[in-house]
Amino acid sequence: MDESAQTLDLVQVERLAEKVKGLIDQLERTRAALAEASEENASLLREVDALRAQVEHAGATQAAEAQRLLKEREQIRERVERMLRQIETIGASLEDQEALTEA
Repeated sequence: MDESAQTLDLVQVERLAEKVKGLIDQLERTRAALAEASEENASLLREVDALRAQVEHAGATQAAEAQRLLKEREQIRERVERMLRQIETIGASLEDQEALTEA
């Protein structure tokens, strides 16, 4: 083999080595980006789980609060009905007394 062919082969090998190094660098950057994306994904999944738990807790709390308010409303309604009956009874008694005094 002559010297120019060996030089040409050496240049081609060096180009190939540079391309391989470039590919290795790109692979390392891609791996680092993938690791970062995986870490961020895991963090976001934890955040989603935490938010779901908060939503479930809030829903349960709201349901309990709604039940408490409904019960309280029913108690108030019953008290108002009793007061109205008492007022009606008092009113009827007063009407009876007026009727007796007029008679």
